Amino acid sequence: MKGKAMLLMVLIALVVVGALVVMNKGKSEIPPAEEAAVVEMENSGS
Repeated sequence: MKGKAMLLMVLIALVVVGALVVMNKGKSEIPPAEEAAVVEMENSGS
């Protein structure tokens, strides 16, 4: 049972990491408005 549980955890972790990578690739191509607003606030604040 422990071996199967470990395998399941590893598979889930890989899926999560894969989803995050895909999301990051999409973000880098088209920066969301929220990030741009945060950058503008930081620039005007300093």
